[in-house]
Amino acid sequence: MDDIYYWVVRVWGALTSKKTLVVVACIAAVVVTVSTVFAAPVSDVQPAESSDVFVSMEPPKVVAPVLAAMVSFDPLEELSIGGVDSPGLLPTSPFFFAKGIVRDVRYAFTFDPIDKANLKLRYANEDALAIRDMCIEAEYLEAAQQCFSYQDNFFNSLAWAVKARKEGGDVEALMLNLMTAHHGHRLVLADALTMVDESQLEAVIGAITYTSAPFEQVIQWTNGVEQAVEFHTKLSNDFSSVGADVWLQIENRLGLDIEQAVALSQAMGDSSTVGGAPVITSVTADQVIGVVPGSQVSIACKASDLSGGSLTYQWLATEGSLEDATTSKAIWTAPDDAGLYAVTVVVSDERGNQSRKSVNLKVGVTESPSTSGGDGPFWVEEMHAERDPSGRAAISPPVLGQSWDTTERSVFVGSTIRVTCEVGGESDGLSYDWSCDVGKIEGSGESIVWVAPNYACKAQVTVEVRNGSSTVERATIGFRVSTCASCFTW
Repeated sequence: MDDIYYWVVRVWGALTSKKTLVVVACIAAVVVTVSTVFAAPVSDVQPAESSDVFVSMEPPKVVAPVLAAMVSFDPLEELSIGGVDSPGLLPTSPFFFAKGIVRDVRYAFTFDPIDKANLKLRYANEDALAIRDMCIEAEYLEAAQQCFSYQDNFFNSLAWAVKARKEGGDVEALMLNLMTAHHGHRLVLADALTMVDESQLEAVIGAITYTSAPFEQVIQWTNGVEQAVEFHTKLSNDFSSVGADVWLQIENRLGLDIEQAVALSQAMGDSSTVGGAPVITSVTADQVIGVVPGSQVSIACKASDLSGGSLTYQWLATEGSLEDATTSKAIWTAPDDAGLYAVTVVVSDERGNQSRKSVNLKVGVTESPSTSGGDGPFWVEEMHAERDPSGRAAISPPVLGQSWDTTERSVFVGSTIRVTCEVGGESDGLSYDWSCDVGKIEGSGESIVWVAPNYACKAQVTVEVRNGSSTVERATIGFRVSTCASCFTW
């Protein structure tokens, strides 16, 4: 009997020891993780038909139904990208490491290239939402660090999409989802540019260029230059709200990294895709804004021939003069007149294939408001918003009993709305600086046209009015962009 009691005590002690409990906890964690992997759908992005295909060697011949909007941007409420409306655990959570483990395990048990692309895209969507949430909470350092995870996940999704197409997969819906999601990412990053501290600005700009440049290059390889130019124009429109100078820095840094070119080439399984022309990584100038008229600017081009051949360089300028215009570096002498000028480098390989890229340089400083106008007191009395007759638009009437600065006007998606700033007091010689958080501004002066975006959101149009003595008055009018056509009378 004593022996039986002795062995029972030993077994109970072993089962209740710390080591045993740790092992049991680890086994339970693995079971839960694997169960989650196999229980969850491999792709959370539902495919849909569309003719807007960005990885297709031939233009589409059949117009398919438009994909339902997968990006709903509301800077004041919530944001959904690609069907993802929550970032999950944030890097500021002590349990964030578990999210990384689940991601890695789930990715390891996904084998189809299209499924892998959709999974990586979902991770990129979550990362973008995490960047937005942390910016709202003023956790700028963590938001900047999350930019690196976002850009890697999006690029990997793009590479898997290219590989899936090479293997004969149907990537039509996937590529449209990439394009739609990338638009949502750009909106988040445009907001981040205006919110993060200056020390974190580099990470945000890097995320923009690291994802946009390869996407634009894939479009150019597969669909031609015109489609790439259209994509580039959309980039410009999305970042117009951050200011012309910031967009100038982004645009001048857009270039495909050599590592990205090699990865995409391997994904396509055909080195001639990128090897057929030199890859220009970057064209950078030591100064792009506020160049003194008549001064010299050093411009350098980084390019590679993936087949290992030598390259030649030729520099071209719309204005000004160039020195050393046949090497990878050139000296540009700015013209005497202020303005925005382009300097272009043409890189050729031994087989005669060419690539080109331009850098834009802003000569002179922005002119101060004219002091010849009035410098007396003035104020913004009212902001008018009405349908612009030049385009098809719909806008709700003002709310009775509320002033223009407290009510929110509803407009139909894509509407062109004329916004007018009515000023009281000394109104001679005033200058008007308009901006918007979404959509775009057309025109200048006391009355402009605001073009609403093609998705549901809230929007603000802001004007800063200055006089000759640099007195500034600021006013904002709010809009709610709606997709409900039946809510308006055309």
